[in-house]
Amino acid sequence: SINQEISRFTLNLSKQQKGFLKGAAFGRFKNLTDFVMLSVQKRAKQVIEENQETIDSNQDADIFIDAVLTH
Repeated sequence: SINQEISRFTLNLSKQQKGFLKGAAFGRFKNLTDFVMLSVQKRAKQVIEENQETIDSNQDADIFIDAVLTH
């Protein structure tokens, strides 16, 4: 088994927000924490991929502009 250091993260929610999330998690997840973590990790992966696409696009633009200006 892999030892992973555990870190606590606190999230303040209104009662309505918590109820909404609990309703979404009900029946499919062991608990609210598992639901929130899976959802946040999925969205974080999307954001990282979008950021990388932007970086790649900017680098491509820089290469193109450099090529046009030097020839």
